[in-house]
Amino acid sequence: MNEALVTVITWLFFIAGMAGALIPILPSLPLIVGGILFYGYFHAWQGLSLQFWAVTATLAALGWLLELKAGTALLRKRQASKSTSRAALFGILFGPIVLGPIGIIAGPLALAVLAELIQGKPFGTALNTGLRALGGVFLAALVKLGSIWAIIFWFWRSI
Repeated sequence: MNEALVTVITWLFFIAGMAGALIPILPSLPLIVGGILFYGYFHAWQGLSLQFWAVTATLAALGWLLELKAGTALLRKRQASKSTSRAALFGILFGPIVLGPIGIIAGPLALAVLAELIQGKPFGTALNTGLRALGGVFLAALVKLGSIWAIIFWFWRSI
């Protein structure tokens, strides 16, 4: 396959992976690894040593774990219930499907506020918790983007 085409397709994998940091339905880290596998296949795995894969796997695992922790850290600080955390997660997953791009923000915010209101919390407290859920979404996205960029940097440095 043409060298330029392989590079373009690899970058398309990477761009889709980066988009997955904001669009939860896209599996961002698997797309990044898929791009690396695609490139490696057409370049006889040059530069993709055992050390490369060990570092890549570690970065991917750390990114995934930190994303999970970052997303709930702000809610735990606010002492939100597990049902509020689940509602925010549901909003993250289905908000963009139901509401389009605005659902990335409105989904977790609205459902976290609703979960708090159902539990009898005052509106101000519920809104504060919803905003923390939204902050957690953005913090998790930043953590995921950081791990994605680290993997991409490591990849281009290794080949």
